[in-house]
Amino acid sequence: MGNYPHDLEYKENVLRKKLEEKVEGMDNVIYLTSYGNLSFFRNLVSRGFKIIQLTLDREEFNRRNIKRMKEEGYKDASEWVEGIYAFHNLVKDEGMVDISIDASQPTETVVKEIVDFLGI
Repeated sequence: MGNYPHDLEYKENVLRKKLEEKVEGMDNVIYLTSYGNLSFFRNLVSRGFKIIQLTLDREEFNRRNIKRMKEEGYKDASEWVEGIYAFHNLVKDEGMVDISIDASQPTETVVKEIVDFLGI
C-alpha cells in the first residue's frame, strides 16, 4: 500500500483491468479515477452507477502539478493532461456525467456537493 506503480504498461494492462473487474462486481462503491475505459463507464452507467465529474481548468492543473513535483516528489503529470481532458470531454459529451463539480473549490465544499448529490 502507498506505492504508486511507475510501470505504465503494468498499471494499465494489469492493475486497471483487475480494479475494473472488481468494481463491476460491486453494487455500492465510490470509484475515483481521472480516466479509463469508455466501455467500462458505459457498463456502469447502464447498471445505474452515477458519474460525478470533478472539473479543473488547465491553469490550476498546471499549478498543482508543479507544486506536487516540487514539494511531494511527484512525476510530471503534464504528459497525460491531454488524454485526461479528452476522456473527461468524451464522458461528458456522451451524456454520462450526472453532475460536474468545480475541483478548484475548497475540499470541504467539493465534499459537501458530493454528499448532497448522493443524499448521504
